[in-house]
Amino acid sequence: MPGLPAGGPEELSAFSIRAACVAGPVAEELVRVGRRQKTLVEEYIGPYQVDELVLQVGDEQVVFSPKGRNIVGGSGRIDLIGEMGEKTIVLQPEEGWGIVEARTPTLKIVPLDEDSLLTALKEVMRG
Repeated sequence: MPGLPAGGPEELSAFSIRAACVAGPVAEELVRVGRRQKTLVEEYIGPYQVDELVLQVGDEQVVFSPKGRNIVGGSGRIDLIGEMGEKTIVLQPEEGWGIVEARTPTLKIVPLDEDSLLTALKEVMRG
C-alpha cells in the first residue's frame, strides 16, 4: 500500500489512508476523516501524544487507535475499532504492518494492503 510508514503507531494514524482506499469516498464526501489526540504511557518511553484517526461513514464511526510501540514480537500496535468489533494492526520488525487475523491456535497476520484493510473495515463496521 503506498504511503505506509516505517515507524511507530503514531505514524500509522497519520499515514495516507485516504490515498490508499478512501480517497474516492472522501472526495465524494461519503467519508469524513478526522483526528483526535490521546496520550499513551509506556514503560521505558513515558507519556507521549499520538493522534487517533477517525473515519466517519454516515452515522458510523471507525477509529484507528494507537496502543503503543512496546509490544511482544512487534514494534507497534493500533486497534481498528468499529461498532461490530475490533481488529489489531501490528508493526512487525521484518514484515512491516499487518492485520491480526487469528490468535489461536496459531497467530496469523496478513500483510496490510488495500484489500486486507477494506476487509478489516467491513468486519468492524455495520455494513
